[in-house]
Amino acid sequence: MRGILLVALAVLSAAACAQNTESQVLFDGSSVREWDTARTPERTVQEFTHNDLTAEQDPARLRWRFSPRDTAFNDIFLRKAVDRPFSMLRARVRNDGAAFDIASKVGDDKGSEWTVPPLRLEPGDWRWVEFPLEQWKVASWSKDADGELDFPLRYVTLIAFGLRQGQEYDLSVAALEAVRPTPPTATITEFRSPGTMRAGEQHEAEVTFTLDKACMRDQVRLVFSVGTTRDIIAEPVAPVQLSRVAPGETVQVRFAVRVPQYAFGGRHSIKLVAGEAHVSYQGKPSDEEVASVDIQQRQTGKTVAGVGPHNGTPTIFINGEPQNGMAWATYRPTVEVFGDFTRAGVNLFTFSATPTEAGYGLSKTTWVAPDQYDYSQLDERVLMLLEANPNAYFFPRLYVHAPKWWSEQHPDDCVLMDDGSGNYVPFIHSGGKPAPSWASEAWRRDTIEGLRRLIEHVEASPYADRIVGYHVASGTTEEWMMWGANENEWVDYSPVNVARFRQWLRDKYGTDKKLAAAWGDPETTFDNAAIPPKARRQESKLGVLRDPAGEQDVIDFYLYNSHLVADTITTFASAVKGFTNREKLVGVFYGYILQLCGEQRQQNAGHLALGEVLACPDVDFLTSPTSYAFRQVGGEGTCHYMSLLDSVKLHGKIW
Repeated sequence: MRGILLVALAVLSAAACAQNTESQVLFDGSSVREWDTARTPERTVQEFTHNDLTAEQDPARLRWRFSPRDTAFNDIFLRKAVDRPFSMLRARVRNDGAAFDIASKVGDDKGSEWTVPPLRLEPGDWRWVEFPLEQWKVASWSKDADGELDFPLRYVTLIAFGLRQGQEYDLSVAALEAVRPTPPTATITEFRSPGTMRAGEQHEAEVTFTLDKACMRDQVRLVFSVGTTRDIIAEPVAPVQLSRVAPGETVQVRFAVRVPQYAFGGRHSIKLVAGEAHVSYQGKPSDEEVASVDIQQRQTGKTVAGVGPHNGTPTIFINGEPQNGMAWATYRPTVEVFGDFTRAGVNLFTFSATPTEAGYGLSKTTWVAPDQYDYSQLDERVLMLLEANPNAYFFPRLYVHAPKWWSEQHPDDCVLMDDGSGNYVPFIHSGGKPAPSWASEAWRRDTIEGLRRLIEHVEASPYADRIVGYHVASGTTEEWMMWGANENEWVDYSPVNVARFRQWLRDKYGTDKKLAAAWGDPETTFDNAAIPPKARRQESKLGVLRDPAGEQDVIDFYLYNSHLVADTITTFASAVKGFTNREKLVGVFYGYILQLCGEQRQQNAGHLALGEVLACPDVDFLTSPTSYAFRQVGGEGTCHYMSLLDSVKLHGKIW
């Protein structure tokens, strides 16, 4: 009898606990594109043989698979705000790979990072991994001036520790939740705010409300939101202490509303944040909106950028004024770092974006569905910059790839590689996505449409006159190296690339007879000419040279391969120039003649058609990192650039 009573009490206790808590679902298994690795391409290749995030079903979940080369940890970021304090963060996970230690990290509203002690996660079925609030501490690598975990949190991270080189790790995540006690309710009795506001102006708003019980947090603010662009935050004119408010007591708060210079126009919803409280207005739940306001966007001017001679050297001009061209490039943009470089005298910036799909987790998918584009992250990054430096100019680095759903609809347009046995299998790029073949007319067409839409969005934005150009990137490590170049994979045997290669041969030779004679094979025709297999491409009869008498098919393929890369670059450059009325800069990574010599990438990367790119009037600048040689402190030589700088200069372009 006593055992039955104890069980009953336990059930009642659990039920009471459930009634006194609520959960904010941060991830329900479906929106996998909200996760990223936050690693640069170079770091990803250095640290992992693969590091992939994919969407899976039954149940809907994120699947995270990776194998370390040279790191003991890995992490993935969910870019989703946690508005209110929690008593626990928890994740529902399944480990189908090697055992590791799992932990979590969050970024708070003031830029500090907090973390928890790791838990051992052995292989096994679904389970909840829980991180109670009392275990959260400022991370050892971070600082927090006030020692408070400040909400809203900017992101939540899952971390894998204790990794071993060469092991295969495979974690599925079906849910991530913030659990908290049932909060108070703020009941609004009066709300006053202008119906219209202009960008760059300051206004006042006033809210009167009561609480049914005191809050744990004192934070009060108004949040103005439009679509998925950056919010406008209004703080109280005087401090408010919600933790000291008695039940039923009236609270009156005045707000100073400073509308940013670069605020987007249109209808903005107004949200009241009162500690951790729910909000009720006019008898209805109003957590997400209590009112709205029409914000009038700034009128943009006109900015024209190009390259012209200045003191005998090709130079960037912005609105007729020569610029030194020194820019700050970042994979992790923040207001703070943009501000640091602004104070150092930098006024030109670049950061990652995409018109369609990115690689390496550098930015969120923009082309989320066949006729649906999401520019929220691009807008967020631009507004970060302009908050730090309202006079800044920028040129985004636009990585062009293909969403996984597109590749599934176009299997013949995706890259195939020779697995070494003569079998042609899909090449899977970073993030578990097939790679689109640069020979695909369907992919080129759809990417050009993505570029058009992104540029149209930018031109209609409040920051249209701060953009000076576009850096178009793709392929291995963003650098227009053919897919698989760094991974030592040999491509591209896709049907569309074979067809394009055969057309290139027709243009070169004209007749089957001439082709057969050049290749030394009377059976070869334009209809059956094949891309040489990996084994044939790997061998050479004259050391670093090839003998046309017996290897013309390989020579032709590599001439074509570089032409394909250059042709793809110039096609997109021409499109961007057209969409911008030739008033913006266009640039690319290309021409790594001095970096890739003496290895397989010299031929496989496709960087041997520099002349074609230099001859293109639509390309204004080429770029690269400095060479990876001679970088050590003290040096054993001079770290050089990767290409033929004087050739670039002679063609009137910037390096």
